[in-house]
Amino acid sequence: MAEELNSIETAVRMSHRHLMAALGLDAVRKDELRQAGQSRAWRNGFFAVLGLQPVLALALDGSANAAALMAAGSVTIGATAMLASLLWYDR
Repeated sequence: MAEELNSIETAVRMSHRHLMAALGLDAVRKDELRQAGQSRAWRNGFFAVLGLQPVLALALDGSANAAALMAAGSVTIGATAMLASLLWYDR
């Protein structure tokens, strides 16, 4: 049974590689400008979350659900900053 799963997994991986090569997605994935844009977008999202933490800590001081609100706000702002930056750099 394990040998069958291994062969199926190998076939799926090979078909995925061939599909990406046939569609030309491999060239898009390896594009240097796209990779640079992605790294800048990740950096912008990281710094947005890093800068937001003290602001949220001061704003939510004394709130009953401060940790949950900080977590939700951080994820939302970080994802928004990263996606906006990715769209900006990838245009």
